[in-house]
Amino acid sequence: MAYFAKINNDSKVEQVISVNNNVLLDENNVEQEQKGIDFLNDLLGESNWKQTSYNTIHGQYYSTNSETGERTLHSDQSKAFRGNFAGIDYTYDSENDVFYPSQPYPSWTISGPDWQWQPPVAMPIDGNYYEWNEENQSWDIIPPL
Repeated sequence: MAYFAKINNDSKVEQVISVNNNVLLDENNVEQEQKGIDFLNDLLGESNWKQTSYNTIHGQYYSTNSETGERTLHSDQSKAFRGNFAGIDYTYDSENDVFYPSQPYPSWTISGPDWQWQPPVAMPIDGNYYEWNEENQSWDIIPPL
């Protein structure tokens, strides 16, 4: 299956839809994104569609085991496509040609190559659970139950 994201005028993903890979094939059996876009526009009316990769997460391409569903990092990272698999309310960044999730806090920033939001202060790695405190710009320990 190939997946396409419908993007609105605010660069937000409104819908993600699957299309049979055969729709994308040209006369040389090579997949062409534009063929999928044309198919969806003919089927559903004119919209802004971009292909998205189900196997691209945090800027890296993964293989999925068909029996277990387990994902492992693929040896061919040239297959990584548009940063992340698009989801509803994700942003499509046309300048960088990537999808990324909504900003969790105003102070967090995003950049490549992983296209995930990063806090201004790294979360401690000490066995405790933390939550971000935007007001204090710090990580607060979550007390055990």
